[in-house]
Amino acid sequence: MSKTLIVKYTPRKGSYTKVLLDEFIKLAKGKTEITHLDLCETRQIYYCLKI
Repeated sequence: MSKTLIVKYTPRKGSYTKVLLDEFIKLAKGKTEITHLDLCETRQIYYCLKI
């Protein structure tokens, strides 16, 4: 099974990018191992560790 890394950053609700990403995730389930990396969450963790 292939692996896919999805890097995201809280897009606007209803944005074309969000619609495209949601559709990709729906169609790719079971065909690839998806790993999500949310830059907003990662950034918060970085700032917590830095303080």
